[in-house]
Amino acid sequence: MGTIPDSLAFLKHLEKLDLSDNELMGFLPSDLRWAPLESLDISGNKIRGIVPPTLCLKGGINDNGVQGDLSPIPI
Repeated sequence: MGTIPDSLAFLKHLEKLDLSDNELMGFLPSDLRWAPLESLDISGNKIRGIVPPTLCLKGGINDNGVQGDLSPIPI
């Protein structure tokens, strides 16, 4: 329970962050875009706001597309 601390964004070796199903509230810290995340799961919480676009482009971040690419898959 509670909020996600801003200080998580400044952990220089943070690659995997699973905060799922913790009844977290508030906003996703925008500085998380600077963390070297390879995987992020914030499902099952009451987080508000937008996920920083630079974080969305990283592969493995909340199933954001093929190889982290949000553009359509060529046919």
